[in-house]
Amino acid sequence: MTFFKAVFYFIILILPTQFLSASTQVDIFYSSDADIAGFQFNVDNVNLISASGGDAEANGFMVSAGNNIVLGFSLTGSVIPAGSGVLVTLEVEDAGACISGLILSDSSGNALDATIDDCLNINYTAPIPGCTDDSACNY
Repeated sequence: MTFFKAVFYFIILILPTQFLSASTQVDIFYSSDADIAGFQFNVDNVNLISASGGDAEANGFMVSAGNNIVLGFSLTGSVIPAGSGVLVTLEVEDAGACISGLILSDSSGNALDATIDDCLNINYTAPIPGCTDDSACNY
């Protein structure tokens, strides 16, 4: 009997793509040697507003976010194929995020081994309205 061990890498990058309500979008990246049929993780150090998009949405997953927990799965049995990319995009308030309590499953409901890379926190300040050159803004 051969046992398959999948290694997953999650890197959190804060990408400032919106300035509404001081929220920030965070892409959760993954690299996987196995298909992902479901996932759950906690989002620490921020106020989690929503989760959507990425390969989870592209593969028909239902994704929910509440109480700083993100949950993704498919009601039709679809999977996120082995590979790498953006798992899901989070909308958060505050300038740093980490994930913990990661649970991944395969199509049979079995847990997959996984690791979480270190968090990357980037402090970002929105540009001053009217400035076209951030380094020249002095008003």
